[in-house]
Amino acid sequence: MSKRLLRAALALWICAATILANAQVFNERYDLLDMGRPQESYGIEYHPDGGYMVVSVSADLDTITVDSILNTVTIGLTHTSGTGVKLAERRLHRNAAGCFIGWANCSDSIGGQGFVTGGSRHTFSNVIELLLVRFDLLGDTLWTSTFGSPGQFWI
Repeated sequence: MSKRLLRAALALWICAATILANAQVFNERYDLLDMGRPQESYGIEYHPDGGYMVVSVSADLDTITVDSILNTVTIGLTHTSGTGVKLAERRLHRNAAGCFIGWANCSDSIGGQGFVTGGSRHTFSNVIELLLVRFDLLGDTLWTSTFGSPGQFWI
C-alpha cells in the first residue's frame, strides 16, 4: 500500500472515530407524568444501572386570587435508560406561595444509594426557606427537611 493511500485511510479513520466519539446518543423531551405544564430541569444524575435520573420542577396547580398566588409545586424525577428511554417517574408535591418557588435548584447522586436535591420555597408567611430532599434509586422520597427563619434564603 502506498504511503499516500495509507495516510488517507488513517485520516479517514481518525475523522470517523472523532465523529463517533462525539456523537449525541439521544435527544429527548420529557413531560413529567404527562401533566402538560411548564417544567424546568436543573439536574441530571448518572444512575448506577447505566441510565440517568432527570431532576425537574413544575407548578402543578395554580390558584390566583387578588392578593396571593398558590402553587402546588412538584419536584419530579424521571429515570431513563442510557439511550433516553423513559423507565419510571416519581414526584413530590410541595405547597408554595409563589410562582415556580420550590425549585429543585441542584442535585447530586449519593454513591449508588440514591439522590439528593435542594432548593428554596416561599412559605405561606412569605418566608423563603431551604428545602432538602433525599430520594432512593427508584425516586421514592426517603425524607424531606426544611431550614430557615425570616429572611432571604436560597440554594
